[in-house]
Amino acid sequence: MIYSSSVKLDDFHPTTQDFFKNKKAVVTGGTGFIGSHLVEQLLQLKAIPIVLTRRPSPLFLAKIVTKVIVRECDLFDYNAVYFGIAEAD
Repeated sequence: MIYSSSVKLDDFHPTTQDFFKNKKAVVTGGTGFIGSHLVEQLLQLKAIPIVLTRRPSPLFLAKIVTKVIVRECDLFDYNAVYFGIAEAD
Protein backbone atom coordinates (compact mmCIF):
# COMPACT_ATOMS: atom_id res chain seq x y z
CA MET A 1 0.00 0.00 0.00
CA ILE A 2 1.30 3.45 -0.93
CA TYR A 3 0.43 6.31 1.40
CA SER A 4 -1.47 9.28 0.05
CA SER A 5 -2.12 12.56 1.81
CA SER A 6 -5.69 13.25 2.88
CA VAL A 7 -5.25 17.02 2.39
CA LYS A 8 -7.53 18.42 -0.32
CA LEU A 9 -7.60 21.76 -2.12
CA ASP A 10 -10.57 23.01 -0.08
CA ASP A 11 -8.50 22.56 3.10
CA PHE A 12 -6.46 25.64 2.09
CA HIS A 13 -7.45 29.28 2.38
CA PRO A 14 -8.47 30.80 -1.00
CA THR A 15 -5.58 33.28 -0.79
CA THR A 16 -3.13 30.40 -0.41
CA GLN A 17 -4.74 28.63 -3.35
CA ASP A 18 -4.40 31.73 -5.54
CA PHE A 19 -0.80 32.31 -4.50
CA PHE A 20 0.49 28.83 -5.39
CA LYS A 21 -1.64 28.09 -8.47
CA ASN A 22 0.61 27.39 -11.50
CA LYS A 23 3.73 28.52 -9.63
CA LYS A 24 6.93 26.49 -9.71
CA ALA A 25 8.07 26.00 -6.11
CA VAL A 26 11.45 24.55 -5.11
CA VAL A 27 11.48 21.93 -2.37
CA THR A 28 14.69 20.69 -0.79
CA GLY A 29 14.24 17.52 1.18
CA GLY A 30 11.21 16.71 -0.95
CA THR A 31 12.18 13.06 -1.31
CA GLY A 32 12.07 12.42 2.43
CA PHE A 33 9.07 11.52 4.54
CA ILE A 34 8.08 15.05 5.59
CA GLY A 35 9.15 16.79 2.38
CA SER A 36 7.16 14.36 0.25
CA HIS A 37 4.01 15.42 2.12
CA LEU A 38 4.83 19.05 1.34
CA VAL A 39 5.17 18.11 -2.33
CA GLU A 40 1.77 16.41 -2.24
CA GLN A 41 0.22 19.53 -0.72
CA LEU A 42 1.79 21.73 -3.38
CA LEU A 43 0.24 19.48 -6.02
CA GLN A 44 -3.16 19.90 -4.32
CA LEU A 45 -2.62 23.67 -4.58
CA LYS A 46 -2.06 23.26 -8.35
CA ALA A 47 1.59 24.27 -7.98
CA ILE A 48 4.45 22.66 -9.89
CA PRO A 49 6.98 21.34 -7.36
CA ILE A 50 10.66 21.29 -8.31
CA VAL A 51 12.36 18.76 -6.06
CA LEU A 52 16.12 18.96 -5.63
CA THR A 53 17.50 15.59 -4.59
CA ARG A 54 20.59 13.40 -4.44
CA ARG A 55 18.40 10.34 -5.01
CA PRO A 56 17.88 9.39 -8.66
CA SER A 57 14.64 7.48 -7.92
CA PRO A 58 12.91 8.95 -4.85
CA LEU A 59 10.96 6.29 -2.97
CA PHE A 60 8.52 8.60 -1.18
CA LEU A 61 7.57 10.27 -4.48
CA ALA A 62 7.12 7.02 -6.43
CA LYS A 63 3.39 7.47 -7.06
CA ILE A 64 3.62 11.16 -8.03
CA VAL A 65 7.06 11.44 -9.63
CA THR A 66 5.49 12.08 -13.06
CA LYS A 67 3.70 15.15 -11.67
CA VAL A 68 6.79 16.91 -10.30
CA ILE A 69 10.08 18.16 -11.69
CA VAL A 70 12.91 16.19 -10.12
CA ARG A 71 16.40 17.68 -10.37
CA GLU A 72 19.22 15.47 -9.19
CA CYS A 73 21.84 17.65 -7.55
CA ASP A 74 24.05 18.11 -4.53
CA LEU A 75 23.16 21.23 -2.52
CA PHE A 76 26.89 21.89 -2.05
CA ASP A 77 27.28 22.25 -5.84
CA TYR A 78 26.47 25.90 -6.64
CA ASN A 79 26.04 25.35 -10.38
CA ALA A 80 23.73 22.35 -9.91
CA VAL A 81 21.57 24.28 -7.45
CA TYR A 82 21.51 27.34 -9.71
CA PHE A 83 20.30 25.20 -12.62
CA GLY A 84 17.83 23.39 -10.36
CA ILE A 85 16.10 26.57 -9.20
CA ALA A 86 16.47 28.61 -12.39
CA GLU A 87 12.90 28.04 -13.56
CA ALA A 88 11.24 28.52 -10.17
CA ASP A 89 8.88 31.43 -9.51
